[in-house]
Amino acid sequence: MNRRLTPNNNPIASQTSRYDEKQKLILTAATREFNERGVRGANLADIAAAVGLTTASITYYYKRKEELAAACFLEGIATYADINQAAIARAERGQRITALVDAHFALWSDIARQTRRRPILFDDIRTLGERVSPPVFAAYTGMFKQLRTQLFSGEPSPLSRGDQNARTHLVLGSLLWLPAWLPCEELEDYPFNAAGIADLLLRGFAAKTWQPDNATIMIPMPKPGPREAFLQAATKLINEHGYHGASVEKISASLNVSKGSFYHHNQNKDELVLDCFEFTFSVIRHAQNAGRALPYTGLDRLRATCAALVEYQMSSRGPLLRSTALAVLPESARREMIARMNRLSGRFASMVADGIVDGSIRPVDPHLAGQLINPMINGAAELPRWCPQASAENITDLYVDPLIKGLFCV
Repeated sequence: MNRRLTPNNNPIASQTSRYDEKQKLILTAATREFNERGVRGANLADIAAAVGLTTASITYYYKRKEELAAACFLEGIATYADINQAAIARAERGQRITALVDAHFALWSDIARQTRRRPILFDDIRTLGERVSPPVFAAYTGMFKQLRTQLFSGEPSPLSRGDQNARTHLVLGSLLWLPAWLPCEELEDYPFNAAGIADLLLRGFAAKTWQPDNATIMIPMPKPGPREAFLQAATKLINEHGYHGASVEKISASLNVSKGSFYHHNQNKDELVLDCFEFTFSVIRHAQNAGRALPYTGLDRLRATCAALVEYQMSSRGPLLRSTALAVLPESARREMIARMNRLSGRFASMVADGIVDGSIRPVDPHLAGQLINPMINGAAELPRWCPQASAENITDLYVDPLIKGLFCV
């Protein structure tokens, strides 16, 4: 009589199981390294050491670091797609946003309790080379389209496809921003914060009696010169390729100057990155100051400030440096930059509080409102990828007002 093969005594099944288990360990270790150092900054040797393998052994599973990064991104995209699908599938249309936000907060609650693996951050997704990026971009686009359908299907919608894309980008950006600020919150407050974020996304900031004024601001900028050109070029390249991908050679080449010219105007690349942060903070601070000086309601001042910063992101003067560059800074510099970013977030919260006082903004948590403003501004540079029709003329209606008035506003 033949002995029945089970997973425990089947050598082929056991070998496959060991392979899968080791592969999961590699993906976990790689995700941790990529989140801490970025795709370009991480190395296979450290990933291999974390799972007790040699670098050569890692290549049995993934021949190159980019292939491993692509696998981590695909795993992360699948994680979020599954969360979105499970949350919205069991919710009525009016409860979809609440269910979606609750599910994402639950993910980070489980991660904080170390009962769930942390997905890879998508900050470096565009650093992938053309050889491995197509399936990753296709998967991310699929997740985006799936979420758009989940949010806006079920009933005839007066919103155009462009409006739906902009609002899906706003929601997804807000959810992917959670790991940037949730670790600073008490775990016990997660359910309250989730309820507040869902309410803000659904109902917006505006009080029922608020009527928008035509408040606008111009962000004052220094006269263009060689120094400003290097700041702008470095910011664009770091946002697109990560710190390690934005080499001195690439920055210089984008300006058609030599490396000698780079070092004539900059001490080194690290100092240039700090200056890029300083320049970004300066732009935000100038916009906030100009907005606060307007003779309008608190919400009109906030709306004008957000619109100006979003327009800046999409203009020839932009973009602003993304927070992803923080990962490569020395610890002391990173702490200082994070503190600066938090102070600017606090200024947005203060503008929200001003609107609550004068009645233009309904009673909301200013801190949570600020945590929705940040990803909206941060994500504006990517908006044209989803909404080619986005422009300085329509960006307020298309992208800012759905946060001000509520996701389903017309």
